[in-house]
Amino acid sequence: MKKLLTLAIIFAPFVFSQTYDEDTAEIYMANNEVEETLNSANNILCIISKLKIEEFIDKGPYKANVYEDRCDVAGARADAQAAASGGNQQQGSAPDIEVASTMIVDVVSAFSEVKNQDYIEVKSWYYLEGDYSE
Repeated sequence: MKKLLTLAIIFAPFVFSQTYDEDTAEIYMANNEVEETLNSANNILCIISKLKIEEFIDKGPYKANVYEDRCDVAGARADAQAAASGGNQQQGSAPDIEVASTMIVDVVSAFSEVKNQDYIEVKSWYYLEGDYSE
């Protein structure tokens, strides 16, 4: 009995540490508002980066078509996970059609006398597709 107890004490750390090292961590937080807020901010920054503002400085207002789904990383990640797990996609179903929203952008260069620097002033009007609140 004493030998069995000695062996158990010697090998116990190896047995328990093996499952601890190989176990995958899964973290789930319900209603993770911080992540949703950060995803919204990232979507806005992505949309702004796609406008090519630097090419239209002092050329007057221009119309830009914005595809929000291309910047939705969280939605794309969820779609990829659903596709990988054999989600609810039907065989031979039509692909989703991307609908562009319209953004009118006016980019003007200006000079700040306080900072003694040039800067870019951007004004935009964003019409979200499907938003009929006007």
